[in-house]
Amino acid sequence: NKCNFIEDDIFSVVSSSCNQRDPYDCALIVGALEHFATYKMYKTGEHIERYRQFFTALRQCTQGEVALQALVTMRPTGRMPIQEQKKSLRTWRYISKKVFPNSLMPPIEDLKESLSGIYHINRYEVNTIDYPRTIKIWQERLHQIKKTISPNVFETYDTYFNMSIEY
Repeated sequence: NKCNFIEDDIFSVVSSSCNQRDPYDCALIVGALEHFATYKMYKTGEHIERYRQFFTALRQCTQGEVALQALVTMRPTGRMPIQEQKKSLRTWRYISKKVFPNSLMPPIEDLKESLSGIYHINRYEVNTIDYPRTIKIWQERLHQIKKTISPNVFETYDTYFNMSIEY
């Protein structure tokens, strides 16, 4: 099954439906940002505008702060040594095709750029310890149920977990 990317301007719908006379005090976004843009958008640079549309719509609906939890990459690939670039791009492609179709883990610098002039970043935290630990636990559980799932599903997620742990 393939996930269909929402082509509609969902952020315009969000902003037009919010009550600007009585805005929300704050907003919490968990695990959504990765699904707003695609790897294809990243290659053309369109992903930043897509995020800006979302943050602009969100700004119209909130009067306070926003907390955001997202999977991001820490360095833009252009600044990495060539071998790391290749590994990073392989990981991105695999995840966007096999695990989370039509998704993107943006470089943190692109996320900062998309927030510029809309929200001020008071603080951000990079947690590179907990995620690999969580992935290892998921992988152990996957191996425990290997005989009960299709080989294709097992291989897809086992590969994803290995790539995530290495990345």
